[in-house]
Amino acid sequence: MQNKYNKNIKLIHALNFCRGLSYGWIVIFVLFLRSFSLSFTQVSILLGVFFLANLIFEVPSGEFADLYGRKKSIIIYGFSSLIINILFIITNSFWVLLLAMIINGVGLSLWTGTNDSLLFESLKITKKEKDYQKHRGLFELFYISIGVLTNFFIPLLFNQNIRIPFYIALLFSIVFIILANLIYDPYKVKKHKITFKTYYKQFKKSLTIIKKNNKIFMLFFYTVILYTIIKTFSELINQPLIAQNFNLSQYGLIFALATVVQALLLLIANKIINFFRKIHVYIMLALVWSLSLALLTTKSIYVIIPVMGVTWFIGSLVAITFSTDLNHNLKQDNKRATVLSLHKFFSSLGGIIFVLVFGFIMDKFNINNSVYILSAIGIIFILVILIFKKKK
Repeated sequence: MQNKYNKNIKLIHALNFCRGLSYGWIVIFVLFLRSFSLSFTQVSILLGVFFLANLIFEVPSGEFADLYGRKKSIIIYGFSSLIINILFIITNSFWVLLLAMIINGVGLSLWTGTNDSLLFESLKITKKEKDYQKHRGLFELFYISIGVLTNFFIPLLFNQNIRIPFYIALLFSIVFIILANLIYDPYKVKKHKITFKTYYKQFKKSLTIIKKNNKIFMLFFYTVILYTIIKTFSELINQPLIAQNFNLSQYGLIFALATVVQALLLLIANKIINFFRKIHVYIMLALVWSLSLALLTTKSIYVIIPVMGVTWFIGSLVAITFSTDLNHNLKQDNKRATVLSLHKFFSSLGGIIFVLVFGFIMDKFNINNSVYILSAIGIIFILVILIFKKKK
């Protein structure tokens, strides 16, 4: 029986590999949207719709995974990836892009939380749950290593034809669906009738867990804000910031080498996390990220590559530390995916607000000023934590 759960662990890494390639276009996605002569405000609306769709379905999708099985959720996510890649291939319309962003937001909600839950539960059943942080780090490292290839080659292919990256992604979406069907679900899922009342009860119980557990509550507070500002930069600002000073060949090289820096740092992620924990892990992450961000406005490729790698690495550390801390503080397995989805729910809510605001700022002012403002918000976040700790 344990062999099936060990197989799950390998399958999760294989699925992560396919997911990386089925979303390889993410490195040029804002540039792709801008190729339709969209303003930053219009781009931010599309991203905001994505966050909104993700927000609305994040909690129900986590409840779906808890009630009906991880495997079903992951398979449906695979089909959503397949559909959006087809839409991006055929689209010439803002409204088709809007539809694709809605499907992407809904589909992604079925993956986030579910994959972490399946990994932790498979490790727990095989009595290897103490290795979760190591596996979660490998999860990030594996995904990012694929990014080295996609970040270099996708901009070059995009320069030849803006549709080519999506044809490649379509192929790996199909492979993802095939692999997802091989998952062994840890739970013997009974058939349930899907009702709003069922979802509401699951939501309410999970929210109560967060409120009553001070450690989980503070974990949500710290990481939701960090996720929001980090995602605003990575989803909206990062690509046009680099593209404004470099051609697509240089752009691909910068993103690829920055990914190498990120991957190398992830090799010592556990040591860095343990060192940061001696002070305050989330204060340290916010401080390093905010200071690094301000340096990205330079035109020096030698500064941008390592600094951008560090900012991405901080994003990965936030994901690793949050997932590890939550899984070890949450005892209710049948609420795990829902609680993880609640975190994504609140992060998406923050993402909607920040992306729309910064889309407007980028159009009215400029990209560099947007970066400085976001960096300042990171510093303010640190001050808020320090004040809160002092009062406590």
